[in-house]
Amino acid sequence: MFHPKNIAKLDSLKDKIINKIKLQDPNSDISSQDIWIDIPFSPSADEPKQIKIKKRRDINDSIDLADIFPLEQWIDAYERSKLKGHIFCYKKYQKLVFNASREVFKDLYKFEIKDFTQDFLKVE
Repeated sequence: MFHPKNIAKLDSLKDKIINKIKLQDPNSDISSQDIWIDIPFSPSADEPKQIKIKKRRDINDSIDLADIFPLEQWIDAYERSKLKGHIFCYKKYQKLVFNASREVFKDLYKFEIKDFTQDFLKVE
C-alpha cells in the first residue's frame, strides 16, 4: 500500500489539484503542505489466485479459489461501491480544494463528483 510508486501517484494527484487551484485563484497561498490525500488502491487479485481449496476432506485434490470465486468481478464491484478516499485540507481552503478536486477527478478519471457531496464535507 505504501509503495513509493503509490505515494508518487498521490503526490502527482495533489500537484494537479494545487495547479488547478492556482489557475482558478492565482493569489491563493495554498501549497502542497496544505492538502493530504488518503485514497487506497484497489485490492489485488494476485494473492487469492494462489489459494487452493480442497475438493473433499479425504482427498488431496484441490482447486484454485479463482476457479470458484469471480475475483476480477468482485474487485470491480468493490471499486465501484466500497472503495472510497478522502482529501483533507484546512477549513479556509475547503471550497477551493473541493472545486479543484472535482475538476481533476473528472479530467483524469471521468469521475464526476456531484453537487450534493458538499453536504458531506466534514468541518472541524
